[in-house]
Amino acid sequence: MLPSSIPDQSARILFVDDDPLVLSGIRRQLSLVQAEWTVEFAEGGQEALARMAANPADVVVTDIAMPGMDGKELIQRITEKYPFTVPVILSGHWRHLTAFTSFGAGLRFLAKPVTAEFLIWTVRQALIEAKLAKSGPVLDEGIQPVECGQPQIDAGRQEIETLIEFIDTLFVEKSQKEKIILSLNEYYKLLNKLCPLEDSLMAKIADNKNSGHVLIHKKHHMDNLQFILDAINNLSNSDDAEDALNTTHYMLKKMTRDMRVDDMELNIILIMESMSV
Repeated sequence: MLPSSIPDQSARILFVDDDPLVLSGIRRQLSLVQAEWTVEFAEGGQEALARMAANPADVVVTDIAMPGMDGKELIQRITEKYPFTVPVILSGHWRHLTAFTSFGAGLRFLAKPVTAEFLIWTVRQALIEAKLAKSGPVLDEGIQPVECGQPQIDAGRQEIETLIEFIDTLFVEKSQKEKIILSLNEYYKLLNKLCPLEDSLMAKIADNKNSGHVLIHKKHHMDNLQFILDAINNLSNSDDAEDALNTTHYMLKKMTRDMRVDDMELNIILIMESMSV
């Protein structure tokens, strides 16, 4: 089942790919959420810019390797002219690190092939970011911690947020990697303690239509824990400490942002559940 959300028919999504078969596949994947958004398709960068000029999209999901104007140039031109539009890369050629190197931690990246659930979940997260960008500060500062009304979970989230701010300071000040590794170990312990509490809360959500979101949320818990372990291992064994620290910092910022948006969407589900009782 797909994760639920509050329908927003004013939201506009533009998918860009030079392969018509890919766009046809996306159309099929979106068949269950067609009523939620206005969706358009473009078979290249120039067509995408023409559609943006006619009616700007909130989210643009684009391939990278395209003839003429590639996805990298398209994203650069869109972000310059449409600062409130959130770009998402959907590529079979790039990998996460390539996307981070080119655009920083703030850009969403999906590898082909992608499941319908993960594609739709990513677009929904990007829409939340687009709304935040229109209403307030830029994304990294705009997505703030949220509370769910569960004391243990809220306290755990706050403890993690405090530690994340401290770790970020360590990276910015280029502290010794041993100190960063110790802090990441503490981060792992706190997250490993919080994840079962959130999983238990999600297990109580009775509405089956939310099962997709619950599964993705749980997958992110496992991915985040594994990332911290990998980061500790990389920093401990890397010959190029500066490169390892920069990569870890990028990944940590992305993980923090995604966790916050995950929490926001979980809170929306909890609110909807309480309204339906």
